[in-house]
Amino acid sequence: MQRRPGADVRRDQMAFHDTAGAAYGRDLPSSHPLDRLCAMAADMFSADLAAILLHQRGVSRVVACNKGQTRFRSRYWDFAEADYNADTEIVAFDATKLPAVQSKAHFLGVPQVGFFLRTVLEVAGAATLTLIIASAGPGVKPTLRQNRLLDDIKQLMRDEFALFADLMTDPDAHVTIATTLEDAMRDVESAAFPTALLNKDLRIISANQAMCDTVNLPRDDFVGRRHQELTLPMAEAITGFYAHALQTRVAPPDFEVITDEPGQPRRAFQVSASPFSPIGTDDYFLFVTARDVTAIAARERALSRRIGAGPETVEPTLAFLQDTLVARRSVRARNGVHFLTLRSWRAPIRQWQLKAIRALKANIPEEMPGVIAAEIKAEVTALVGAAAFRGIVPVPCGHSREGHCLSLEIARALGAQFGLPVIQALAARPQKGVSHPKENLKRPPMALVQPVREPVLLVDDVATSGAHIEEAVKLLKPHCGSVMAMAWISGDSA
Repeated sequence: MQRRPGADVRRDQMAFHDTAGAAYGRDLPSSHPLDRLCAMAADMFSADLAAILLHQRGVSRVVACNKGQTRFRSRYWDFAEADYNADTEIVAFDATKLPAVQSKAHFLGVPQVGFFLRTVLEVAGAATLTLIIASAGPGVKPTLRQNRLLDDIKQLMRDEFALFADLMTDPDAHVTIATTLEDAMRDVESAAFPTALLNKDLRIISANQAMCDTVNLPRDDFVGRRHQELTLPMAEAITGFYAHALQTRVAPPDFEVITDEPGQPRRAFQVSASPFSPIGTDDYFLFVTARDVTAIAARERALSRRIGAGPETVEPTLAFLQDTLVARRSVRARNGVHFLTLRSWRAPIRQWQLKAIRALKANIPEEMPGVIAAEIKAEVTALVGAAAFRGIVPVPCGHSREGHCLSLEIARALGAQFGLPVIQALAARPQKGVSHPKENLKRPPMALVQPVREPVLLVDDVATSGAHIEEAVKLLKPHCGSVMAMAWISGDSA
């Protein structure tokens, strides 16, 4: 049964999906027949995405799709950790409450997964070929006619893939995409979104005008240069992500690059990088896309304010919290997970401070994330320095109705100050009520949607019991090895 929110929320959600559709919208596919067949499948279901995935040797790869920004993506995948088998067929008209499906949103290149269809094309030994059709919004049950047409499309996909199957399933061939390097370069230059192609030495061998405009460099100063030679925001940290992707041959998590130049509004760009090996060479290349998400983030904040702010909300000043919170650096622990906190509640006025933080989170003042980030930066710099991390991960919001996600905004401000990318590696589903230790047993579990293979700094705004931080660290640590967790406020002081 589909959820039926109030009229204002429904209108805003429709507006969000419209905006997301424009931002993640369809691109004209390449000339490859498999891409054209994916576009045909997506159009038949009025879907945002259709992609063919090849799973073998523990890695899933996008070998064809209707959207350029999803091309060549790859990730580690183990069916033993999934709630379905390789040959399972799935049709979910509204998958918004299915964590196993939502965890695929970043990989598929959509903001969330509403309608989701997974159908098997072929299972041959250790290789599984599947077709995924998905949309950000909920869908409807496929008609008999759609199912029949889908069967015909699937057969054409099998026939076309058979031409490349031997190459793409041969571990010695290193081919991960049924196209040549020349075709990939042409696709880059004709892409509607900012796109670049890097070789194994991280030299930019192709880029379209949109990417040159995004990095604010003439084509002659951009193409032909190595990435580490460019003066770009967060260049050193990003170069590390790119090099690791080419070494492991698996895409890194999507990340945000935050620009915060004096006198200029802060901007956020979401970057995706996909390693691939074309026909005709054993070398791997990196397909990089960038998308300006500044406007999307602003609309999300506006929507959150409308949902979170009630008529009784009083707008306090940030100065009240800064003046009354107790500056106390503490190392706290919960079930073996340690985290650092910078401030504590002042017990006699704690109830007023709680009301203030809730109201501020419902309508976050522009300067608030930067103020908190500066405190965290000073502490981290004194303890270990920024070189200890490759990225900033926010503890996800969504367990309450307190407005936009302050931990995400702190992470973005901290990323700009440290020169580190922001990775939204974790996700949580919303629930009614407030974030409180008594509610932890009832809240939905947090999900790891983008495993990070590098050391990260985990940040949260308020740690009441430390349960959220504990859960986040335990999800991240098996993949990235090292997690330093910090919260701005936790605990009481006299």
